[in-house]
Amino acid sequence: MSYWPSDISSTCDFALKDVPGGCEIDFTQTGFPADELRNLSEGWHSYYWKPLMEYFSNEQPKKKVQQAQDEKHAVCHFDIPATNFERAQKFYSEVFGWKFTAWQPDYAIWETGAKRHNINGGMMKVDRVETGERQAVFAHISTHDIHATAEKVRA
Repeated sequence: MSYWPSDISSTCDFALKDVPGGCEIDFTQTGFPADELRNLSEGWHSYYWKPLMEYFSNEQPKKKVQQAQDEKHAVCHFDIPATNFERAQKFYSEVFGWKFTAWQPDYAIWETGAKRHNINGGMMKVDRVETGERQAVFAHISTHDIHATAEKVRA
């Protein structure tokens, strides 16, 4: 998080394990300030684990995957670092219609407004956007009309 001391480097480890009838995720996060434990726990639960459990709890996962692919501007993964926080929020609001809500200093939660596939995300203010393990972003956004969306991006 951008408001943590600069010498803090938190690491998240995910291990997927086959279990009868599905998959189990073993998750560990280390290297964060001790006073952030409650915030992190609540954030992981509210914005990752609960939506994922709801998404996969349906007996028809193929139908849910198809709905996600069909949803206009649906997001599958989120957390976007931005050096110009206000400009980035304006861009995503204007191009995709996302709504932003301040959550912590230099961090905002965004909502797509999608009705069927409603995994949302966050944006954090950073000094610089790095590539690789430290601050990589994988945002997968679906659209019904790539040309119209691309035109909005260029505008």
